[in-house]
Amino acid sequence: MVSLFVGTWAYILSVVGVDVLVKPPATVVQWALVPALILVVAAGFVQFGVRCPSCGYRLGRQSRLVVPEQCRSCGVPLRRPEA
Repeated sequence: MVSLFVGTWAYILSVVGVDVLVKPPATVVQWALVPALILVVAAGFVQFGVRCPSCGYRLGRQSRLVVPEQCRSCGVPLRRPEA
């Protein structure tokens, strides 16, 4: 999720930068932003599609961009303990 988030913002900022510097036609900018919309929709599917391996609870509602420490529903740990 973090990669999708950073990649989407980098793409959007690059399109805006090109728009400011080069001033292409508005339709070119609009079509250039379509992949950003696709990335946002894909990120939503990834975020809200991940489920707890034990109980099936959707983990996307529990945390943003990262895997939570444990499942809110059943309490199963989802991350390895740090050394």
